[in-house]
Order: sequence, then C-alpha cells, then structure tokens
Amino acid sequence: ADPGEEALVSRLCGAFAWILPLGGLVMTGPVGAMLDNAPVWCSVLYLSVAAAAHSALVLHSPVVIQYLGFLVFAYYRAALFGTAATMVSFTFGQDNFGKLWGILYLGVGLLTVLIFPIAALAKQRGSFREVNLAFCALSIAMLAYPLWLFLADRAACACACAGAGAGTMREKLERWHRLLSESTVEEVRLEIRREIART
Repeated sequence: ADPGEEALVSRLCGAFAWILPLGGLVMTGPVGAMLDNAPVWCSVLYLSVAAAAHSALVLHSPVVIQYLGFLVFAYYRAALFGTAATMVSFTFGQDNFGKLWGILYLGVGLLTVLIFPIAALAKQRGSFREVNLAFCALSIAMLAYPLWLFLADRAACACACAGAGAGTMREKLERWHRLLSESTVEEVRLEIRREIART
C-alpha cells in the first residue's frame, strides 16, 4: 500500500475517534432541547435528513467532505438514541418501554450481522460505492416517515379541535396544549377517543 494513503487513513481514523465522542457531547444539549420543545415528527425529520446527508457525503472522497461526514454522523449518533427512545415512549407508552426497547436493540443487533456479507460484497466489487449508493437511496426513501408523522399529527390535531366543544380555535388549541403538557400518553389517547366519539 502507498505510504501516503496509509498516513491519510490513519489521520482520518484519528479524527473520527476524536470527533465522534466530542461531537456527541456538544450535540447532547441541542438534541435534548429539540426533543423537549419540538414535535416528535420534527426530531425524526432532522434525524432522517442527517442520515441522508451522511449517506450522500460518504459517496465523495475529498478529505474535507469526509470530515464534514464525520461531523454529521456525530450529530446523527447523538440524536438517534434520544429520538428512538422518545418515539417508543410516545407511540407505545411507558408501561412496556423496557420490553420494546429491548426488542428494538435485539433487532438492531441481529441486523449488524449483515455487516459481514456487505463488506464481502464491497471487497468483491473493489469498492464500497455501490453499497453506499444503496444506503443513500434507502436513507432518502426514509424521509417519507417524518412526513407521514407530520400528516398524522395534523390529522389528530384537526380531529381534536373539531370536537373540542364550544369556544374559539385559540381556546381549543390552548386546552389541548394543556392536556398534552400535563397528562400521560394514555390520558391523551383516552381524551382523543372521547372527542372522536363526540364528533
């Protein structure tokens, strides 16, 4: 192997080893603020955009682009765990969180077994370019998920506001905002079912 290429690989590996933990540390605050203050679909959107951006960046070989890819991945990694935990909690509630989180990790762990055949395929082809293109296409396709969450969120709000009883739209929204901020997920679901039954 070319000594210059080996030095570049060593430099990139060293940079990644520093950027990943420090980037995660720096991004913890902004990720937490987003999860606390923004709708869930918004956090999932930023996560999905980061995944697609990272997949696109690894297709290019200039060193500056690789460093930018490391920074995006540091954000992605910091946001992934918090957003996944939030999605499991909001979707299924707290009662079964531990079991569902364990099933999620088991599934992801089993999927990591695919690293070996994917690496063998890339070695056979002589490049990771085709593998990276496939992951980039998959990441772009996954951008549909936050759009679906947004549309589902809008539909739920419209349904809730339509059946919220007398009062202005502002009063209805304030009532639902109070309910969402002061109640458990199960209480909110129960109230939405009641409103749907009334309409």
